[in-house]
Amino acid sequence: MADCRRCMYFIHVDDLSEDQLERGWVWIAKYRPGSELLGYCNYYNRPITYYKGRCRAYTPKRLQQHAKHPITHYLGVKND
Repeated sequence: MADCRRCMYFIHVDDLSEDQLERGWVWIAKYRPGSELLGYCNYYNRPITYYKGRCRAYTPKRLQQHAKHPITHYLGVKND
């Protein structure tokens, strides 16, 4: 399940340009009347009306990289 607020393509409604706001409201009026504008997706170039759901373009802002060895391996500490 993707959360748009954690995606690198997400722009919050407070940070949108005038052009993106206008395109967002026009799109919502045409395809989802009565919905609220929550943000904008730079991948699909369309407004976001809900935060959680499925998305093929979802890319987390920060990718977690797991360590190959624990820190004690590099410090030379022996586990008993």
